Amino acid sequence: MADAFTAAFKYYKQRVPPPSMDRVVDLRSGAVPEGAQVREQICAYDSHAWLNAPADWRVVEFSSPSGLIIVSNMLSAEGQRSLITSCLEDFLSPANVTNLTREHVDMESGGGLWKRVCVEGKEGPAMEVLQRVRWLTLGYHYDWDAKVYHPTRATPFPPLLHALSTSIAAALGFAFDAQTAIVNFYYPGSTLSGHTDHSEHDVHVPLLSLSAGLDAVLLVGGPTKDTPPLPVRLHSGDVVVLAGAARLSYHAVPRIIPNTLPSLDLPPLMAEYMASTRLNISVRQIGGVFSHTPLVAADSSDAAAAAA
Repeated sequence: MADAFTAAFKYYKQRVPPPSMDRVVDLRSGAVPEGAQVREQICAYDSHAWLNAPADWRVVEFSSPSGLIIVSNMLSAEGQRSLITSCLEDFLSPANVTNLTREHVDMESGGGLWKRVCVEGKEGPAMEVLQRVRWLTLGYHYDWDAKVYHPTRATPFPPLLHALSTSIAAALGFAFDAQTAIVNFYYPGSTLSGHTDHSEHDVHVPLLSLSAGLDAVLLVGGPTKDTPPLPVRLHSGDVVVLAGAARLSYHAVPRIIPNTLPSLDLPPLMAEYMASTRLNISVRQIGGVFSHTPLVAADSSDAAAAAA
């Protein structure tokens, strides 16, 4: 018999019949789960054009697991549009590591992968490559085999994303220095299996998770998979914060919800791509021997060497 977390994951993942969304908590509808509360007080922070005004946020803080905060509507339309554009035009560069790096897939010719998509159109070979991208990393690169970060394997962390992350964390009462990020590319049918986030040195430092594109179902459980998880609907522009116990609690994304892209005034081809895409930017501070943010490259090795 499957544990409670796995059973819930399979239920919300299933295609036929599709799962009921009746028990999925949608914070934008005004729902507040049992044991959670709406936080009214916002701490001092540097304003950022990519953030809505605090009056437009809905900050929900959970007691179980402690350290879980979900902020609805935190990212402005400009912020969502800018993050999407940055992911496709800037972050998908040969300097950064992706799941395709070890295959030596060309990310450089023609001015970059997204520029080639724009030239070739949605039916061209560049779009086929783009739809194979599942993740990319920024800053210090994560060794997916050893489950560790390497202090000499880094590429520049985007300053705008660093400033945005600092403002988000400060508004919620955290000191934060972004040092690495993982951008996940999801499509209808994509999932992220149950896991905890414990690779960074201090789990009390928050992990910031920014959503852009299609809605998703997020499951958040407990320290073991025996804890029944809470299903929450995430919208484009929402921010999830995991700190302390929440980072060590199992969480997963079993479902991407189609036909949910908000109006963001994207260029036509980008809007068409994002109509079937969710981007999640998970920003982290590593700590320990990683005492600075790599705003300049830590060494001159290329992305293939960083991924080795």
